[in-house]
Amino acid sequence: MIPSAARFVTAMKQYGCESDEKLVFFSGDLFSPSSYSRIFEGEQMIGVLNELNVKASCLGNHDTDFGLDEMN
Repeated sequence: MIPSAARFVTAMKQYGCESDEKLVFFSGDLFSPSSYSRIFEGEQMIGVLNELNVKASCLGNHDTDFGLDEMN
């Protein structure tokens, strides 16, 4: 996991956001949040989202940067 994402996951866990009892929503741009996305095409974010137990997300303007098929 990339360092900044690890810090984000740690902060969210401190607030109990990884719990199954809480709903976690993401506001979009899941796959293109950083320069790592140019290399990994957003795949680096899958582990982060799984750690946070994200239940739903808005579609951000950069989520289709690598094509609709890559979002599956």
